[in-house]
Amino acid sequence: MFGIDPERGLEKTIAAHHLQRDGPNELLQKQPKYIWKFLGYLFGGFCSILWIGVIVFFLCWKTLSSPPNITNLALAIVIIFVILLQAGFSGFQDWSTSRIMNSILNLLPSECIIICDGESVKIGAKDLVVDDIMLLSVWNKVPADMRLIETSGDVRFDRAVLTGESEEVEGSLDARGESFLEACNVSLMGTHVTNLEG
Repeated sequence: MFGIDPERGLEKTIAAHHLQRDGPNELLQKQPKYIWKFLGYLFGGFCSILWIGVIVFFLCWKTLSSPPNITNLALAIVIIFVILLQAGFSGFQDWSTSRIMNSILNLLPSECIIICDGESVKIGAKDLVVDDIMLLSVWNKVPADMRLIETSGDVRFDRAVLTGESEEVEGSLDARGESFLEACNVSLMGTHVTNLEG
């Protein structure tokens, strides 16, 4: 199946080539550009419409009013305050979401057991490559999205960390499911193996 012998796994030289070609099995985290994010919070979305209102109120305060109408100035200041409040709230939401995503990344396993040259070998999860044959056991965290090629028939996965579903998902060799994420023969990175016999 897939051109790999499940009993022998990949040869070390082929695995090393795959690792060099594809890079390590890890999610890259970009450092956010805070100045651009801050400007997006201040001037993006609904705030752009509010800024137009601020400009109109400033124009009505001094340029179009004789004598200057202090009410228009007050409204412009209130809208600026609303923009700053909304930008602060958006920034807080973004910060809390990024913290949650980082905590999910920290849940990923650091090691896994694969079959390489016919032997069971423990390797770092970041060294896992395409076509590796991995052995799963109960409460393992799955280190990468992978296709099931052999099961005991009663393997189940807890996908709550990804989907929020409270029920476990059955794993099988059957490729049923409307999409890759719903397929029963796929285990997803970061999920747990909750049942496995044999």
